Amino acid sequence: MKTWKNHFNIVHDMVYGTNTSGFGWDMDKCCVTADAEVWDEYIKSHKGSACFRDKPFPQFDYLCKIFGKDRATGHGATDLGEDVIEETQRNSHVDVEGLEDIVEETQQIARGNSKQKASKG
Repeated sequence: MKTWKNHFNIVHDMVYGTNTSGFGWDMDKCCVTADAEVWDEYIKSHKGSACFRDKPFPQFDYLCKIFGKDRATGHGATDLGEDVIEETQRNSHVDVEGLEDIVEETQQIARGNSKQKASKG
């Protein structure tokens, strides 16, 4: 399963990922398509993708159904700040009194952990 998921992620990133213009999917041949220059540049920074050049990957559609929803897209992501409090207040009838304190404590812990990692590095 790990191998299938890894292969799916590589192909999915080429076909649907950001900053991967020039790639497409040939539904008849079940393979990634791109001009030679696009492939050459992409392979330089994504070594695992070379094995999918001009090779069919017929399992891709099935793997999209299996793994497709497991991918983080960043949609709806927020930081631990005012946005969280405002969103909670808008979308919930829960009393958020004290949430500001929790957010502040979490931010202080995160800053402390960052400083500790920086001093160890």
